[in-house]
Amino acid sequence: MPRVKPIDVEDALRIDVKSLATSDEVTLSTCAPPVPGSLEESLPIAMFSRVGGGRQSIVIDQHDVSVDVWAGADGDFGSAMDAANETASLVCDLEGRIINGRHWLSAKILTMPYGNPDPKHPTIPRATFSARMTIRGE
Repeated sequence: MPRVKPIDVEDALRIDVKSLATSDEVTLSTCAPPVPGSLEESLPIAMFSRVGGGRQSIVIDQHDVSVDVWAGADGDFGSAMDAANETASLVCDLEGRIINGRHWLSAKILTMPYGNPDPKHPTIPRATFSARMTIRGE
């Protein structure tokens, strides 16, 4: 039986969503936790955090991911929601693609973007959504 470990989905999403955003000429920074100290300089920015998941088969894993998107340092929550909606579309666009050697089998939005003020950055609007990613382990 093969020994398969889950991928670092936070880092993979950071890289692969940024790749799609760049190819679509979308302005979006990406990161894995923790929130960068230079948050205001990186706006808009999406942070991908694995919050659970499970093994679907001997080599396939499902990763539940929370995605926080900050935008609009001027206090405009509409820009945070727009950036979160754009990020959700990029996450869904991973489905069926092979990027950087990773085959994204499935990408589903579980919770649509919603306003989620960040108490650590009260002047920077944040929106959050969740997704389930299905991908082969390593």
